[in-house]
Amino acid sequence: MNMEKLVSSVAAFAMTASAFAGLTVSAAETVTSYDFEDGNALFAEDSRITVGVADDEANGSKVATFTCAKNAQNGYSFAHYDFSSLVEDATATKIEFDYYNTNGGRAILSLGSNALRGTTGNSSKTTYSSTGAAFNLGSDKSNSILNNVKGTLADYTDKWMHVVVDVDEIANKYSYTIDGTKVENVSFLDANVSAITQIDIFGYINNSLCAKIDNLSITKVVDDTIKTYGVTFTEKNGVNATVTVNGSDVTSGAELVDVSMHLLQPQKAMRTMQERLK
Repeated sequence: MNMEKLVSSVAAFAMTASAFAGLTVSAAETVTSYDFEDGNALFAEDSRITVGVADDEANGSKVATFTCAKNAQNGYSFAHYDFSSLVEDATATKIEFDYYNTNGGRAILSLGSNALRGTTGNSSKTTYSSTGAAFNLGSDKSNSILNNVKGTLADYTDKWMHVVVDVDEIANKYSYTIDGTKVENVSFLDANVSAITQIDIFGYINNSLCAKIDNLSITKVVDDTIKTYGVTFTEKNGVNATVTVNGSDVTSGAELVDVSMHLLQPQKAMRTMQERLK
C-alpha cells in the first residue's frame, strides 16, 4: 500500500475537518410518551395475561399492570407493544421507562425486534426465550436477570427502577442505565436483531401480578448524514489505496478535500479513516 499517498490524503482531509469544526449538525428527534393517566394500557394481551391500568401509591400515578392468568402455568403469559411505526428509519433510539418486577410471576421484560419476537416472544411452556431480544431485565424463581446474566434476586425485584436504553441503530449497540448506573457499548443479545421495535413482558405464575410499567417514552432520532455518507478503502494491484466517499473514488489529497466539502460530518469520516489505518 502506498502509505505516503494515503497519509497525504488523510492529512488534507484533516485540514478540511478542522475547517468544519464550528459547524453544528442537528438530528431530528421525535418523542412519544405514555404516562397511562388516560387509562390506555397500550400493550396487547397475547397469551394468558391481563393488562390494566391502576393507581400506584409508591409511584404516585397510574401505571400499566401485568397479571398472569389462573392457567398461566399451562403455557406462559405474554404481552407486547409494537412501536415499529414510531422508530422507522431511526439512526438512534432511546427507550425510557419505570419498571417494577414483583417476582411473583417470574416476569422478564424484553426490548427487541417485533419481527422476531411478535406475539409469543418465542416462549414455550413456563420458559422464556431471548430470541429476537436486544435487552432483558427480570427474574426467575431464585435470581434476578439482566441481559441473560443471573444475579442476586433483590437487585432487580420488588422495587421501582428507572431504565434508559440508548440505541445506536447503525452499530447495533446500546448503552443502558438503571437507577443511575450506566453500562456502555453493549451488543444486542440476539445478533439477528436489526432494530429495536418492541417491548414485551413474559411471565408464568398463576394469578400473579408480575410487573408494572410507568412513564414509557420512545425517542426516534434521524441523522441522515450517518446513513448517507460512508468512507471505505480498497487496495488496487496490491500497492495503492483508494478512498471511496459516497461511491466516488478519491485518489489525491486535493480530490479528498473537494469531496469532504460535501460532508456534513467530516470529523466522523476522519475517525473512520484513522481506524482503518491502524
